[in-house]
Amino acid sequence: MRQTPQREGILRVLKESHTPLTVEEIWERMPERRSGLPTVYRNLERFVHEGWAESILGGDQVMRFVRCDSRHHHHHLQCERCGRTAEVDACGLEESLRNLESLSGFTITRHQLMLFGLCGTCSAEPATGRLRLSEPAGEQERAPLERASGGAEGPLPKAGPEKDR
Repeated sequence: MRQTPQREGILRVLKESHTPLTVEEIWERMPERRSGLPTVYRNLERFVHEGWAESILGGDQVMRFVRCDSRHHHHHLQCERCGRTAEVDACGLEESLRNLESLSGFTITRHQLMLFGLCGTCSAEPATGRLRLSEPAGEQERAPLERASGGAEGPLPKAGPEKDR
């Protein structure tokens, strides 16, 4: 894949964020907005295909993206309080998936698992009662979680621009 300023900008924004970001949030944080939203969508689709990013459908049904540090199958943990994500280099679902195939008659070609809980920092703080799925750059000053090996798989689900909800 050819290296372009737009692609570098998108990857830099994803790497600097510890929470999943919408396409619009990625575009707003890009230092040079020479490309439009369709270009950001196309590049994110390619990044997901290459395993450089992963799409995550949030509880609010809005597609967000995280940077993946590795290229093989992995899962993500997400803090229910601050929204921070971490890659997990573990699956352990192979036997369960084989059982599901036997019971359902389906051939499972891929899966995506999102695990939720509280990060170490949020576990130590009193509950605030609200979930933040993403924050503007600079608002979150907590140390990043370590990322384990992992990688994305499969095509990017088609998602249009966010609608007011």
